[in-house]
Amino acid sequence: MNILFIQVLSIVGFLLSLYGFSVRQRMNHSSGKKGRTERMAFLCDVSSNISCSKAFGSTYGSLLGFSNTIVGLIFYSVVFILASLGAEAAVQALAVLSGLGTMYLAYVSYVKQHNFCLVCSAIYAVNVLLLVVGLIYI
Repeated sequence: MNILFIQVLSIVGFLLSLYGFSVRQRMNHSSGKKGRTERMAFLCDVSSNISCSKAFGSTYGSLLGFSNTIVGLIFYSVVFILASLGAEAAVQALAVLSGLGTMYLAYVSYVKQHNFCLVCSAIYAVNVLLLVVGLIYI
């Protein structure tokens, strides 16, 4: 049952990362265009302080030159595969790693950027659930 829950969380995290990737791609393709219509074209951009494009487009939106959304797609795929194979220790290690990354990125988003990213916050929730399930229930 817990493995199934981890797989479901991995799928949800993957889909959220995929949406974030699509937002980032559209941002890259429309970077030369200006105006409120273009900036607010994403469902997750509600205001200047509630914006996923602000988070994805910031310097904190990538890790070692790779977009955090790509890292998320890879991460959730690996967690899904490892959970399917029954590699509980590896899933636990990745859950701890994602928990640490979540704390850092949440701090950056909420405190440093004064921004609430809807997609990011949903991913943070997935990562916290992965951590709880990975450490307590496996």
